[in-house]
Amino acid sequence: MIERKATVLVCDEVTFSLTGKFNIFGIYTGDISIPHDPTPITQLAFLFIIETDMQDIFKSLTCEITVPNLPLVRQDIAIPLNINVQPNRPRLVIRWPIVLPNLLLSPGAITSRVIHDKGEINTGGVFISVVSRPLPANL
Repeated sequence: MIERKATVLVCDEVTFSLTGKFNIFGIYTGDISIPHDPTPITQLAFLFIIETDMQDIFKSLTCEITVPNLPLVRQDIAIPLNINVQPNRPRLVIRWPIVLPNLLLSPGAITSRVIHDKGEINTGGVFISVVSRPLPANL
């Protein structure tokens, strides 16, 4: 069965090494907690991981990210033209980072999706929550 799938990692930072590797720091495994609404942050990084069978290579790919109270972010992905097709390579995996700098975070859902030539894939996201500190017991 030919299946296309995608997921996204939301994190604080993605850096690139000289050897072409990603270094991912501060991956969110649950809600992003902010102390107040809105909260300024330096950046959020999104690493999209997109897969398809080699017999069904993408003709077009676009990533979209929606952050509460901010404009939609949309970025087209360049499809590799020199894909090394081998019998022992059944899947094509594309890893695509998008870094959003200087954000004001407000509560709500961050959503993301991948739009391709045959439809779209919801890649999930994370939720932003305001978490206030409890008051000390002696006040």
